[in-house]
Amino acid sequence: MKVKIFIAVAVMLCAGAVSAQAEEAQPGTIPVTVNGKTSEADVYNIYGNNYLMLRDMAGLLKDTDKQFNVNWKYNRIYIHSGEAYDGTDTDSREMMKPCEALFKTEMVVLNNKDGSLSGYNIYDHNYYRIRDIARIFDFSVEYENGGVIIDTSKSYIPQRQLMKDGVNGLAYEADLALFVDEMPLQAYYASVDAAYNNVQAERLNEHMKLNNVFINAVELKNYGFDVDLSDDEIKLTRNKEKRFELLDSDIINSAPDDIAEICGSDKKVYLDGNEVMNIEINGEPYISVAELAVYGEVTDDIRAEGGFCCAYDDGVYIDFFKSGLKQNYDMTDEEVLQNETLISSTEYKPDAEIGRYSLSTSEKSIKYIGGMDSEYRFNGYGVYEECWLYGRAGAAPTRYYVIKCGEFRDNELYCGVKYTQDSDNHNPELENEKGIRSEGDIKDGFRRDAVAVSGNWENYEYFEKYKDVFRFGYRIDCEGSVKDGEYCGYYKKYGEDGSLIFEGDYKEYVKLYCN
Repeated sequence: MKVKIFIAVAVMLCAGAVSAQAEEAQPGTIPVTVNGKTSEADVYNIYGNNYLMLRDMAGLLKDTDKQFNVNWKYNRIYIHSGEAYDGTDTDSREMMKPCEALFKTEMVVLNNKDGSLSGYNIYDHNYYRIRDIARIFDFSVEYENGGVIIDTSKSYIPQRQLMKDGVNGLAYEADLALFVDEMPLQAYYASVDAAYNNVQAERLNEHMKLNNVFINAVELKNYGFDVDLSDDEIKLTRNKEKRFELLDSDIINSAPDDIAEICGSDKKVYLDGNEVMNIEINGEPYISVAELAVYGEVTDDIRAEGGFCCAYDDGVYIDFFKSGLKQNYDMTDEEVLQNETLISSTEYKPDAEIGRYSLSTSEKSIKYIGGMDSEYRFNGYGVYEECWLYGRAGAAPTRYYVIKCGEFRDNELYCGVKYTQDSDNHNPELENEKGIRSEGDIKDGFRRDAVAVSGNWENYEYFEKYKDVFRFGYRIDCEGSVKDGEYCGYYKKYGEDGSLIFEGDYKEYVKLYCN
């Protein structure tokens, strides 16, 4: 058997982005016709796009086959399609006047499905582009003579956005915890329609957390793509053998605060031969992250099989690696049988202690999730997960995880990601319960060690202080050259706030800080 895919790195999740940057919003009133019935709607125009209050749109669609109700709770917008809007005009109207609008990405729950939606906050109300709402609820929207015509009997028809000359809006560096094969990926929020055809519209509706999220096309060279650049074209080709590169520590250890202008792009971008829409941010071409959904499973499940543990419940994984393992292993019937036997082995040991209250259980679960081609499945590429669960009468179970993903040699992870988390100090090898992880060349080469910011409930003040700084839910603690699993030579050490406190030879660091 031969694996045709390589490894990436990293993991952890966090929440959606909110920017403090204000943009100018011009008020107006436009006619909106819904299934032949015309009424007036108050909108704000920002960079040539009309934004409507979500509650107002719910009111306009009331008693149609696309009606929906909306409410706010638990710091999320809850949308229920098929339900009549139960609000009134008095709670969805504001004094319309020129003002500043704050770009904002909110977490939304649509029919019990998590997602996100970017728009603007004006007078403590959220406004969204009419076309974005039309795509999500699948109804036709057209513009004619300064008005909007909505037909709920027709499906939404995507239109490639024609970017005008000059600035088309502002893009905001996202604090979304976005990962490709456990490797963090920097992204921007941009209020630009990425649904340029029906296929892309379906992707964005299926994976709502990818709404308005854009990534640098050229930087995909670090995520398993070959990049061919010319004056007017960028060709991206998936290369399953190409090793992923580590994201810059300065990005991981800093808060997302960059704001950049959105412009139309003169370049054409091709993804495995298919042209995809791109915009220009900071002078670089950016594409919708939803374009990557064709290469692997997209999930926001923080307990997904083979995924790393975390406390943040908002984020996105795009999994090339395990999807590739499933697709590229060519097994005989005998090998498949052996694989099914080894894929999940569980040992369960009840432990009863005679006493007034104590009755405890201990369970160890080991999973081999795809890959690894030796008899004992510890050579080659694969995912390994070990979990210990401890339960005691009258108390919630505690656990620790050891998860390894990448290239295994001689029963050890050689290159990839290793993550360990202990919720109640059951593993004596752990230094703390926040979660420790290593990434890169675990044995020889260049390695990073990091600690989770999330999950550290024993030091909640630290978590609250830094949760908005470390967008991916963890911080780099140290990094440098390793030989036989030990640091040597070039070395960097970071403080609790993510700042660099030492750079130089590891021996010098030991003299200064460890003696």
